Amino acid sequence: MAWIVELHMHTTASDGAMEPHVAVCLAEKRGLAAVAVTDHDTFRGSSLAARAARAFGFNIVVVPAAEIRTSVGDVLVYCPHEPTGEPPARPSVEELHDWASGNSCILVPAHPYH
Repeated sequence: MAWIVELHMHTTASDGAMEPHVAVCLAEKRGLAAVAVTDHDTFRGSSLAARAARAFGFNIVVVPAAEIRTSVGDVLVYCPHEPTGEPPARPSVEELHDWASGNSCILVPAHPYH
């Protein structure tokens, strides 16, 4: 079975153009199986998108995620569940890794060739 997913998108919870509920509606309409709302420095967008997906009765998976600005660049954080609190502000990669590990999250460089 093939899944079509979007793993890096922003909403109005940071610098995106769409409200989180609109983004999840559009993803559902286009037949995506999952989305990761990766707003800058916050999990708020993914939380709002997940809430909207549940309220609308969508089957789409909303991955709790964020794009965190570290001391050396942006890192995508993907979690299996809502993390406990927000990560530290402008963390080092090591600090972000420690926070992510405590929440069972994985880290991926957002823009590895910048």
